[in-house]
Amino acid sequence: MKIFQTKYFIVFTALLLLLNGCGGSEKKELSISAAASLQDMMNIVKKEYEKKHPDVKLTFNYGGSGMLQRQIEQGAPVDVFLSASPIHTEALKKELLLAKGTGQPFVDNSLVLITSKKNRFTSMEEVLENKGQIAIGTPKAVPAGDYAKSAFESMDIWGTLKNRLIYAKDVRHVLTLVEQDSTSAGVVYKSDALSTRKVRIIEEIDRRLYGDIHYTGGVTAKSRNKEEALAFLEYLNQPHIQKLFAQKGFSPLQKQH
Repeated sequence: MKIFQTKYFIVFTALLLLLNGCGGSEKKELSISAAASLQDMMNIVKKEYEKKHPDVKLTFNYGGSGMLQRQIEQGAPVDVFLSASPIHTEALKKELLLAKGTGQPFVDNSLVLITSKKNRFTSMEEVLENKGQIAIGTPKAVPAGDYAKSAFESMDIWGTLKNRLIYAKDVRHVLTLVEQDSTSAGVVYKSDALSTRKVRIIEEIDRRLYGDIHYTGGVTAKSRNKEEALAFLEYLNQPHIQKLFAQKGFSPLQKQH
């Protein structure tokens, strides 16, 4: 009887150790809400990061930064927020929804005016004279739309363009509208324009018309994986990742004013 009990205890202990070992190897899942314009770049980052960190799984939710901000405010289980504008991270900071010390810029971008390959526009003046529709992101919800509005206001043409604008849910939606030739032109980030062969850049919009475009990354206050989230943000600043950003059409950080 004692021999049977001893064998039973050994088997039971071995099973416990096995189960504990399995539990310890479970991957930490980071939920990342990211601006739609980061999608292509994050697909690359995901593969590299998970290869170097096999204990971490990255899950992305893409959309307009304003929409992603509202989701976090409504309690969405997010670990990391990557915004195309500091406005949205600052708003979350004020609401104490971002961890202290996070919400810093990690890369920049620039605005370009694009058209489909079918069109032959060579300048913004030609687009404006054409009287066709122009797609931009919805201002206040999509940073690219805010930047586009600022540029048009600086050019003193916002009022005359209002009836010609098509508002998109995010910058990738703008890209799709132009790709499908649903609008004469659109305003997107340079990185988006370079992500497809179906559009052509008419011209880069002068940065002085809309200011610097800073992408910012923050860890949510309610994240249960803060250590892993911070490590991911640090990874985005690694030289080889910054080099990849540049290859995708993003820009090095401009000096903040």
